[in-house]
Amino acid sequence: MRPLRYFINVTVAMFCVAGFAASICSGALADEKEAQQSKLYTPQPEHEILKRFEGEWRFEKFLVAADGSTSGKLGAGKITAELLGGFFVVSKWSGNVYDTDYAAVQTLGYDVDKKAYSGLWIDNTMSYQWQLHGSLEVDSKELVITASGPGPSGGIRQFRERYQFKSADSITIVGETLQDKKWVKFITTQLTRKEKAAKETNKMMHASGTFEVELTPQDDKTGGLPRGRMLIKKKFHGDLDAASEGQMLALMTSVKDSAGYVAIERVSGTLQGRKGSFALQHNGTMARGAQRLIITVVPDSGTDELTGLTGEMAIRIADGKHYYEFDYSLDQAGGDQAQEELLRLEKEFTQAIVKNDAPAIGRFVADDWVIIDPDGGVIDRTRFLDVIKSGALTHSMMESEDLRVRIYGDTATVTGLTTAKGKFMGQEFTTQERSTDVFVKRNGRWQCVLTQLTRFTKK
Repeated sequence: MRPLRYFINVTVAMFCVAGFAASICSGALADEKEAQQSKLYTPQPEHEILKRFEGEWRFEKFLVAADGSTSGKLGAGKITAELLGGFFVVSKWSGNVYDTDYAAVQTLGYDVDKKAYSGLWIDNTMSYQWQLHGSLEVDSKELVITASGPGPSGGIRQFRERYQFKSADSITIVGETLQDKKWVKFITTQLTRKEKAAKETNKMMHASGTFEVELTPQDDKTGGLPRGRMLIKKKFHGDLDAASEGQMLALMTSVKDSAGYVAIERVSGTLQGRKGSFALQHNGTMARGAQRLIITVVPDSGTDELTGLTGEMAIRIADGKHYYEFDYSLDQAGGDQAQEELLRLEKEFTQAIVKNDAPAIGRFVADDWVIIDPDGGVIDRTRFLDVIKSGALTHSMMESEDLRVRIYGDTATVTGLTTAKGKFMGQEFTTQERSTDVFVKRNGRWQCVLTQLTRFTKK
C-alpha cells in the first residue's frame, strides 16, 4: 500500500490544479464579459455606414409604374439627420408629400447581440409604428431594411427599402412590396445632400423624345406680303410627357425659300417626373434655304414643380417623324427662397394682428386687398384697418398650423388652419378657421391681395 502522505499530496495537487483551472475559466469569462461590454460602449465597424446619413439633405419621392418607369412626383422636402454617439442616427423628415404637409422621424442603429440593423419609423399620416430590421448586403453594398405594416388596400403587408449609396452626397432609396412572393418596386426616394443640391442649382439637364404636331390654318385676309396664322397643338412623348397649345404667325417673301415665323405655345404635363407648365417662344427664319430656329423657355413662365425653368429646345424631322432635344435647368433654390419668404410674411402678419399694429398690417396687404369672412361678407382694406385703429377689434392670440404654400410664378397661395382669440365690440370670441391668402409679386415684393376665411368644424 502507498503511504497516506502520497494520497494527501495527490489530493492537494488536484485541488491546486482545479483552483488554477477555475482561475483560468474565471479570467476567460471576465475577458469575454469585458469584450461584450466594450462592444456595447464602443461603436463597431457595422456602425460606420450610419455616418453616411449624417447632415442635411433634400429629398424627392417618385411613384413607380408597373413597368418600372417613373410615373409621377409624389413630393419633396428636407431631412436633418443627427448621429448619436456613433451608435444611432435620428433623421427628421419634413416637406409636402401626397399634396399635404409631411413629417416623419426615423431611428436606425446596429444591434451587436442580434448582429442586425434595427430602428423605428413614425410619421404624421398614421398612428402605426413601423419596426425596422435590416442587413448590409456584401455584394451590392446596399443597406436593406424590411418592415411589415398596413397596406394601401388594407391588411398587413411586407415592405422593404434598399438604400443605394451612389456617392457621399447622393442616396437612392428603392421602395418595394411583396406580391405573390416577389418584390415589386413601387416608389423611389432620391436624397441629395443640401450643400450638393445648392451647388447643382441651375445645373443643365437634358430631355429628349418625340412629338406629334397638328397645325390648323386661320382665315387671316390681309394685304401686303403673304402671311398666315395657325393654331398649334402638340403631344410630347419621352422625358417630356405633355401637351401644348399655341399660335404661329408665318410670313413668306417673294424670294424662293425665304420666310420667317414666330410662335408661342403653353406646354402642360410632366418633365422627367416634375409636374407643371411652361411657355415656349419660337423664332425661325429661312434665308434662301438656310434655316435658323431658336426655341426658348419664356422667362418665369414655369409653374408648380417647374417654377424657375429655363432652357432651349431643338427639333428635327427624320423620316417624317418629329424629335426634340431639350436642355434645361431649374432654379429650385429660388422656389425655396420664395416659400420661406411667404412663410415669414405670414408669421409677421400674425404678430402684427396680435399687437393690433395697423401700419404693419397695412404693409402686408395690397391697396386692393379684400377679406371674405366665413359668412360671405366682403371687407376692403380701408374698412378693416379702420376697425383695427379704432380698437373695436383686438386680438390676444392668433396661431396658424398646417401651413401650405403653392407658388405659380408671380402668384402664390398660403393656406392654413388658424385659431384666434380676442374681443369685438367688447365681446370675447374664439374662432377656428381655414384661411387662404392669395399673394401677388409686384416690383419684386410679395403682397396679399385676397384673404378667404372658412369656418372650421371638426368632425
